Amino acid sequence: MKNKNKIIEKKLKNISNPVILELGVNRGRSTKRFLDHINFNGGKLFSIDIKDCSQAIENKNWNFFQCNDLHTDKILEKFPDLKNGIDVLFIDSYHDPNHVRNLLFNWFYYVKKNGLIFLDDTESYLYRIKKNLILSIVNDA
Repeated sequence: MKNKNKIIEKKLKNISNPVILELGVNRGRSTKRFLDHINFNGGKLFSIDIKDCSQAIENKNWNFFQCNDLHTDKILEKFPDLKNGIDVLFIDSYHDPNHVRNLLFNWFYYVKKNGLIFLDDTESYLYRIKKNLILSIVNDA
């Protein structure tokens, strides 16, 4: 986990005023890391979650929308800035392989040339250790 965060932070340093689209918020751990970067370096963070995560973080630079992350048109209507291009696409919502593939198909068009796409929670080893068979199988897929 620490290595993943260091990689993302290092990559973000090379992008001035990044536009970040975060799919999946939950308790806001990644959201906070992105906002820490934006608060210091500039940029915009747009976060989407099917659950109401609006209370996860309080920050004037945070743009949250409760919506299914597959509803690209609704999201673009709410956040038209995304149409101009996304520097970082961070996918950490529903980890079903079909869902992730559909997200990639839907959002890839908006990722800028040389933009970054990160998929979170794709390693099944941790779930095997915890004896969570279902999540282990899903992540292996």
